[in-house]
Amino acid sequence: MAVWSPSVGIGGSCCLLNNGITEAWRFPSTCFSTCNNKTKRGSKTLRVTSALQSYHRLSKILASKTSTELKEEISARSAQVDDLKKVTTSYSFRTKSGALVKVKVENKRDKYSIMVYVSSLELSGCDDDNKSSSSLVMVWGVYRSDSSCFLPLDFESFSQDSQTHTTETPFVKGSLSESKLGLEFDGKESPFYLSFRLKNPNGGLEMLTHRDIKFCVPVGFTAGHPLPLGLSSGPDDDNSWNFAFFSRNAKSVVLCLYDDTTTDKPALELDLDPYVNRTGDVWHASVEKTWEFVRYGYCCHSEEEVEAEDIVLDPYARVIEKSISQKFLGSLSKSPSFDWGRDASPNIPLEKLNVYRLNVKGFTQHKSSKLPTNIAGTFTGVAERVNHLKTLGANAVLLEPIFSFSEQQGPYFPFHFFSPMDMYGPSNSMKEMVKRLHSEGIEVLLEVVFTHTADSGALHGIDDSCYYLDSKSYLNCNFPVVQELVLESLLLGD
Repeated sequence: MAVWSPSVGIGGSCCLLNNGITEAWRFPSTCFSTCNNKTKRGSKTLRVTSALQSYHRLSKILASKTSTELKEEISARSAQVDDLKKVTTSYSFRTKSGALVKVKVENKRDKYSIMVYVSSLELSGCDDDNKSSSSLVMVWGVYRSDSSCFLPLDFESFSQDSQTHTTETPFVKGSLSESKLGLEFDGKESPFYLSFRLKNPNGGLEMLTHRDIKFCVPVGFTAGHPLPLGLSSGPDDDNSWNFAFFSRNAKSVVLCLYDDTTTDKPALELDLDPYVNRTGDVWHASVEKTWEFVRYGYCCHSEEEVEAEDIVLDPYARVIEKSISQKFLGSLSKSPSFDWGRDASPNIPLEKLNVYRLNVKGFTQHKSSKLPTNIAGTFTGVAERVNHLKTLGANAVLLEPIFSFSEQQGPYFPFHFFSPMDMYGPSNSMKEMVKRLHSEGIEVLLEVVFTHTADSGALHGIDDSCYYLDSKSYLNCNFPVVQELVLESLLLGD
């Protein structure tokens, strides 16, 4: 008789399958809570590349087969490649004793199946009588916002520590050299981390990673990629986001995701694992679009300020939105498309430029502009005054800083370098202005400020020692990451 290891779910009623015994149990609907352990970065094992290569070589290998046989085999191999690309992620860990621990996370549409394999023959520190796979137990828990606190389980069949909220699940014998264990989670409850350690229930053996920390794997999301910085499409453009965020000195970084624009409380917080979700100084994760998140931000914890609660804006966010507390967050909505048509810059030689310098608000709100109140103070208002500019003989306009800035300090104190100030009009209105001015033979130049930022709400709280000089708001423009930020801002365009 085939033996299944435990099957687990978060949320609704699920089944535990072990030795033919089936029992219903459920997690309470409370949020994740805890008490500090991190894990080792696993080297991700991907079989997709080799499968794709095999697929592309298939026509040559099967050249001697009939057309029907060829089509059937190609179809089968193509389906296999698609399955590998979409549903399976593997992680490998080493213990201090040299044992190999492999974890495979498989997305089965509405469920996540997790298989843990341990190379039994390499286990050391056990008595001979305890080398059996049946003596090995996995002590596990799940978390989201805090790696030191697990979700309490409403589960009576297995031993659960009432203080740490961990569950103990025994391994079953696989091959002669391997022990295995399986868990299954409801896909609706993703994303989260599965954190675990291994032990012998009879004492004498406890297995952690070679770093002496717990094993940890993401479920419902993956490690993601460190580049490009900011928000981008994940491996599957339609089904995931990739988040990449620089912070060299943060002890931990929490990705905060919101599903409601009417609250400042995140719907989901992911305490990014420093070994799975960090490459160099970049923290990253690829999150599936299981939930309809609308905004995001980050919370950085330093050695000195472990309890920091300020949620910071992604410096590379392309679209930002103001929350009810007047704090800005990155938007997960796509930038609206824009038809530039045959737009082209007039490319007027520098020596022939006749530049009119203007402030968007002042130029369009002054009573002499005679503009309706609904477009006064906006980019649209500037476009409407194109005839005035031509009357003056101007063939170029120089806009005072239009990056998002502190309303208290003014346009020369930006807090973000990838989005225009929202008070100047809705999305795409700046592009409409540029297109209109270009059509009239007028160049558009921007005045930019990269020497300093607003005193708050800019890059503060991310990694001040990297982004800023000793004076709190002067940018450290000799630092490579700041230089890259400046260049990306200047090169941004559709």
